[in-house]
Amino acid sequence: KYRGSTGAMATLLYLVDHYRDQKRDREAQVWFDKAEVHYDRLLARNAGNPFEARVLRFKADLYGRNGRWAEAAEMLLGAFTRYPFSAPGRRAVLKAVDIYKNRLKDHQKADSLMEALKTFVVEAGESPQNPDPFAEDRVE
Repeated sequence: KYRGSTGAMATLLYLVDHYRDQKRDREAQVWFDKAEVHYDRLLARNAGNPFEARVLRFKADLYGRNGRWAEAAEMLLGAFTRYPFSAPGRRAVLKAVDIYKNRLKDHQKADSLMEALKTFVVEAGESPQNPDPFAEDRVE
């Protein structure tokens, strides 16, 4: 019932962190693998739906916990590319900028993404088809 909830996805990340903090690497890896499978199932079920961007953000977080920052950043950029007008898609590109700047130390890429995002927001404008690109998710 709650498998796709934000709480359920966050709990999987918590379990990975919990076991890793306790130096129980085998259990941490088990929960990492379970989380990856769970996120992949959610992605398959929600392909074409903006919820996919939210799941990609969690999966990118999971990869980041294993130091797979480049893969995480690419996932986040994919979320924004597919869902630029959803709140999770917009947050995904901002997280990707943070990863490029602070984890991968690629300041040029981070700055380039921010400039592209600014240009996108200005060109897209706000209309019924293109709502405020920084508003929270809306319930309709």
